[in-house]
Amino acid sequence: MSDVSSIIIPVYNEEGVIAETLKKNVRAFERNYKDIKEIIVVDDGSIDNSKQEIENFIKNYKGNLDIRLIPHTTNMGKAQALNTGIMHAKGDYVLLSDSDSYMDGKTPRKVIRTMRKSGASCVVGHVVPAQNTLLTRLQKMEYDFDQKIIRTVQSVYTNVISIPGPLYFTKKNIVQNIKFDKYSIVEDFKIGIEMNMKEQRIEPTDAVVYSYSPTTIGQLRKQRLRWFGGILKESLSNTDVWKKNPFYMFNVVMCFASFFFTLATIALFGLMIYFATNPANLMVNFVIFFLLFCSGISILYAIAVKKLEADAFLLFPFYLTFLFLIRTEVVIKVVLNKDFKWGTREFKRE
Repeated sequence: MSDVSSIIIPVYNEEGVIAETLKKNVRAFERNYKDIKEIIVVDDGSIDNSKQEIENFIKNYKGNLDIRLIPHTTNMGKAQALNTGIMHAKGDYVLLSDSDSYMDGKTPRKVIRTMRKSGASCVVGHVVPAQNTLLTRLQKMEYDFDQKIIRTVQSVYTNVISIPGPLYFTKKNIVQNIKFDKYSIVEDFKIGIEMNMKEQRIEPTDAVVYSYSPTTIGQLRKQRLRWFGGILKESLSNTDVWKKNPFYMFNVVMCFASFFFTLATIALFGLMIYFATNPANLMVNFVIFFLLFCSGISILYAIAVKKLEADAFLLFPFYLTFLFLIRTEVVIKVVLNKDFKWGTREFKRE
């Protein structure tokens, strides 16, 4: 590996968190790995004080890292901000992250060690919500389920299909040749498709990155609509990758299965209520059955991660129900050819 690895952080309107993010990331990079020499911050035409916050941080920084700010005069989107950072990177390897995410102290060493040991083209990190609220603990269970169970299965049988925006470490020439798609609202998922098409190995790791997450149901719904909607659209638009990695097809099937399961459940419940001699008793039994079904998934999660918090665990079945409904809404929007947007992020620190 090169003796220089570059960190690239795209920023857009993150005045509330960018200084703290840089401070925590710098601490992790300086403490753990001598090969990391530069941090490239690309301000994507922010209209708040993000640029000033970054300039002040660089001005007051007294360490050995080379921290550079590259500004866009107008907002060009996260994908183009990443492309700009990669173009200016000096290293043969790049670590890409988000402006609202910071790394665990051991993370830089872990991702570089994993890259060296596995020979993979890309190493992805394990995302953990930075805040500690009931809603973020439920999101942590969702993340753990996806990253510790689903991602592990993908890695064993074929290849990881999705790359988490808060942390991935890859070879510069790979992302330079592929480039991030400025028309995609899930640019990290799209780059994963391109890597799978080129049969580039994506290796999972337990290297932790903390990311500020939605703290209200409204914010969570908006974020998941973009995630699930963007992923479904990209999976349907790139069917050639299904031959390389069947998990992309499975991803589509699961989304539509959620849609039909939700509609069938509503229809069946309505018919049962209509024809039942004791609707109240039937309703209670139906709710118990559904919660037992979701609780089975919760127990599977608990066995896999060997750690949980009681309040989040008890509410996880209801959280899964919420995600079922979001996927149902996503399928309807995709069928009707509706667009999914980034929206405004207003996630709060503790």
